Amino acid sequence: MRLYEAMILVTTAEASRDWEGLTRHITDIMTRSGAQVVDLKKWGEFKLAYEVNHQRKAVYILVHFQAPPNVIAELRRELHLSERILRHLLLLDADGVEVKLLSDLEEERERAAGEGRPPRREERPTGDEPAAESEESHEEVESAAPAVADEPEDR
Repeated sequence: MRLYEAMILVTTAEASRDWEGLTRHITDIMTRSGAQVVDLKKWGEFKLAYEVNHQRKAVYILVHFQAPPNVIAELRRELHLSERILRHLLLLDADGVEVKLLSDLEEERERAAGEGRPPRREERPTGDEPAAESEESHEEVESAAPAVADEPEDR
């Protein structure tokens, strides 16, 4: 089983009306498809770059889950068919890094200010190490690109 992450967008009305039911709905979809939910967090409410189903704002939900690669297509289909979900994005979590939420960073800054010390900086890559990439994380990008012929066609 591999570790994946999903970013799921739902309407603000849906999230505020029935948060427990919504998280249960997402967990059920993943479980039915053969995935195991590791973590599910509300990432926040943000303005969308463009309207999606007449919605200008959405609640972002970050889900880390484990699943065999052969169930991802079925999981995408189930998420797409759900009327409670506006959009979704599934990615292979190649680095396994825990994502810090904005609210967690703000709390850490407040604690640091209360203790009279500067806030801790996050570790950043130095640039001399090549980024680890996986073949599967590039599949979606490559399949979306149009095929280009090696030689121009004669007309």
